[in-house]
Amino acid sequence: GLSNEEECSSITMCLDRLQTAFKGDRPKTWLTPGFSVTSLTPRCVMEAGGVETLLDFVDDDVPFQLIRRRGEGTTDDTEEQQQSIICIPYSMETNDFSLILTRNLSPREYAAAIESHILQLAKESSESGIPSVVCIGMHTFVAGTPAAANELDKVLNRLKLQQNITWATAREV
Repeated sequence: GLSNEEECSSITMCLDRLQTAFKGDRPKTWLTPGFSVTSLTPRCVMEAGGVETLLDFVDDDVPFQLIRRRGEGTTDDTEEQQQSIICIPYSMETNDFSLILTRNLSPREYAAAIESHILQLAKESSESGIPSVVCIGMHTFVAGTPAAANELDKVLNRLKLQQNITWATAREV
């Protein structure tokens, strides 16, 4: 419900405040709260500066690049410049809110669903040679509960033993 200017201003304000809170380190990754991303959000994030990765798109499992050409559609003689951002697909299939609170999976079923998802994509990636990314969306009030955290811990420790799985932060991807 925000105007274009309000959306961009809100994103910039949020990143500025986080940068201050993180003692000068500006966030490098952005996820719009509450799935409220708009068609303008990527541009606002790029203009706010510092963000390298965007987690706003539920897409397939391969990161992709968004490119914005500044100067496009203008009549001045300035050389066209480009900005880009890497989009790391956000998976609803591994989101704790979706699995536990919406689908009503038990903590054990939640952990098993994540394990199956990751193992299947690792198998497909090994066969195709195309790496895939699994974004595991977690909320402290869902996956952070003792039962869910316990089951998730067991699964993640098993998955860490797999040779064909690499663990990375958004920045590392």
